[in-house]
Amino acid sequence: MSWNYRIMEDGEGIQKYYSLREVFYHNKKKIRAFTKEPEYPIGDTVEDLIQNIEMMLKDAKKSRNDILKSDMECIGWDE
Repeated sequence: MSWNYRIMEDGEGIQKYYSLREVFYHNKKKIRAFTKEPEYPIGDTVEDLIQNIEMMLKDAKKSRNDILKSDMECIGWDE
């Protein structure tokens, strides 16, 4: 199983906002699941925190043109 951070769109109209979520894949293609709540950077050390921020930014830049919607269907864990 693989995962990365992805930009996700929540809400509609003036309530719309974007966040980062962890997204889990089946065979690196189909989305199996994603975290319910937005992710935020955290680390055991300052260096861990900086690495986490850099990873989030790298993944966000990669997916900026393929934004997911929070109400999307996933294949789940059964497959």
